Amino acid sequence: MKRHIVVLLVLTSLACSACESVGTSGTASTPTPTVTRVLTSHYTARLSALNSSGVSGTVDFQVTGNVLVVKMNVTGLVPNLKHFQHIHGNGTATCPTATDANGSVTLSEAQTNIGPLAFDLQPYPLTDAHGRLHLTQTFTLAPDELANITPLTGHVMVFHGALNHGQYDRFLPAACGPILAA
Repeated sequence: MKRHIVVLLVLTSLACSACESVGTSGTASTPTPTVTRVLTSHYTARLSALNSSGVSGTVDFQVTGNVLVVKMNVTGLVPNLKHFQHIHGNGTATCPTATDANGSVTLSEAQTNIGPLAFDLQPYPLTDAHGRLHLTQTFTLAPDELANITPLTGHVMVFHGALNHGQYDRFLPAACGPILAA
């Protein structure tokens, strides 16, 4: 008789524990998924011409997780050519100013201000016949690339490629803009 009571107690215990995992509708409950919010950071750079290039415009940046979206609206570039586009700096970058009587600044002179290359915005598209560039690019960043550019403040956006004595110099800085939080 004691064995039957023990067996009944075990069966009752199992039945009760099964009831605890059943919701009010009679089906087993499933855990509610936890939503993880990924923050989006917004930045902008307002470009100023270097080396009398006439380049101006804005570049907007959006960083969400490891995805960087770059929107460029730039005018005054040399038409129908590719211009190098880079994020430069390591947290203390500034745009260069002219260092000689001609109002020009070489790439090596600029590097003391703009700092090292932090991210290369390839592929470089061609400008249109009027020297305009209206473009949105999306980049999925590797962890080291993300670490190099975040936060984007303290970095600068640099466009290279300007006329130098009538010849196109693809390395010559054409425009620079400090990247600021938007």
